[in-house]
Amino acid sequence: MPAAGRALCRSVRQAAAVPGFFGPLGALLLPVALCAAAISPEQLRERLESTAAPVVIDLRSPTEYQEAHIPGAINVPASVAGAKRLPPLGEVVLYDDGLGRVWAEDLLEVFQSKPGISPLVLRGGLAAWEGARLPSTRAGGLRAEQLPVITYDGVRRAGGRDAVLVDLRTGADDDGDPGPGLVPMAFAADSIEAATGERLESLADHFPGIPVVRGAVRPGGAEPAGIRGIMPADAAAPPNPDSMIILIDDGDGRAQEEARRLRAEGFARVVVLAGGETIIRRSGRPGMGRTEARTEVGSPPHSALEESQ
Repeated sequence: MPAAGRALCRSVRQAAAVPGFFGPLGALLLPVALCAAAISPEQLRERLESTAAPVVIDLRSPTEYQEAHIPGAINVPASVAGAKRLPPLGEVVLYDDGLGRVWAEDLLEVFQSKPGISPLVLRGGLAAWEGARLPSTRAGGLRAEQLPVITYDGVRRAGGRDAVLVDLRTGADDDGDPGPGLVPMAFAADSIEAATGERLESLADHFPGIPVVRGAVRPGGAEPAGIRGIMPADAAAPPNPDSMIILIDDGDGRAQEEARRLRAEGFARVVVLAGGETIIRRSGRPGMGRTEARTEVGSPPHSALEESQ
């Protein structure tokens, strides 16, 4: 991508962070559509089986790479990608974890600047790849349950990307609305009165550029489980079916329960905001005392086991 194109991408991402600039769905789709040359897991599988297979680059940490990666992928952690010297590899496909810790599209410019390299991004990262039942090096058998969490700052970085906020906080769906659906940006900008009498923080103010859905995710009609099921039937531009779902609760464990259900129904990219409403009130700052325990949601409340796919 030429320098002018890279500058346009940066401008689009900055605009997407302004509440209401592109509208609730445009903020999600436009930056991705314009600035990330992405391919799906199935498209990557087909290319890897061709005679001109691309080089696959895993941008996660060495520890995560050792735990599981796409067969044949090489590990170039995002933290060292800029300084890493690579030969002219031709077409390469970059992937992250798909859970918001690293964004492969942020490294596009880094790899575009390396001579002889033409980068693409794997849409949805390793989570989408494994969610599509494609092979990885992950060990089989039973393993301790791991529910991915995301920090407050991690959610803020998701603005203008393929992500959706699911609001499970007490009182978030008590406004007489007949059911869950896409919250218009103008509505989401207003705090909702919680059942406890406290006013909930505005998700649109804290996390601009990310559509908000109120209430539990329910697949729509006879369609397979997917993000389409939580959008209004008449939505003109539904987000990517592989969007990352960010669950937000009061720190009461409801998000973890919903995450387990969604994962069982085939949603590949589900994360829980660590600390829920409490950490939002603090704008991501750690706290002390009684409420601090509510932010400790990195580990599940029990040692449930799940069978790897």
